[in-house]
Amino acid sequence: DYEDVEYFATSEELGQIGAWNISLDKVSGDYIQFHDDDDWLKPSKIERQVELLNREEDVDVAYCGIVSERDEVLLPEKEDLANTTEKILRQEFKRCQTTTMLVESSLLEDIMPLHEFGNVGDLALQIELCQLTEFDFIDRPLVRRMLYHDSSGNSLLNRRKRLELIDYYSEIYDEYPEIKRETLIDVNRMLGLKLLDEKMWSSEAIRSFYTVVKLKEEPDIRDFTRFSSSFLGKKGLRFGDWMYHNYLSKL
Repeated sequence: DYEDVEYFATSEELGQIGAWNISLDKVSGDYIQFHDDDDWLKPSKIERQVELLNREEDVDVAYCGIVSERDEVLLPEKEDLANTTEKILRQEFKRCQTTTMLVESSLLEDIMPLHEFGNVGDLALQIELCQLTEFDFIDRPLVRRMLYHDSSGNSLLNRRKRLELIDYYSEIYDEYPEIKRETLIDVNRMLGLKLLDEKMWSSEAIRSFYTVVKLKEEPDIRDFTRFSSSFLGKKGLRFGDWMYHNYLSKL
């Protein structure tokens, strides 16, 4: 049915970015559509994004909204375009994900090969692209994505890779010290909670909660509660959260 489509198999598992890196010299055309294996594109997706890219001279990346497997419609936020770089560095550039993007192929020649970041490859791609061009979106759900049957976005590896990404792009983050500080706080908090969700005890979780306390200008009682209770592991954290919600938050 698709005579113009060629499939290139690899001899080993390369990961998302590894597959991107070896694929670039095998593709042709003016645009690149990335695709995850559990997503679906609506028939008009690429056509509408090409029209947008041709219409807006300074824009080389187009993205769109999504529909989840629960039929939730999730659209991009217009406010994100006012401070694209800041949103991307905060790792909060919503709806701009692998399958929702259409990218001018010439840009990818400038930024690839990319460093391997596991399942946060879309975040690395965003950081690279926002240094070179502007983004815009189609305000329609043109991709159907599996959000709730895939836990990779909520995995321990995902949290660790988010920290690795901040370190790898430290020169860019250092230009935005407040954003770097706040993003490190958010990711370390998520990492600490995830570690003690999966493990009974973790020195890494203690370090993560300590980092939150250290980086916050005015740590609150919940930050101190999580840090101190994490020394007792998962049960300690649960008790600390119970104490906070029932007593400490009312002080």
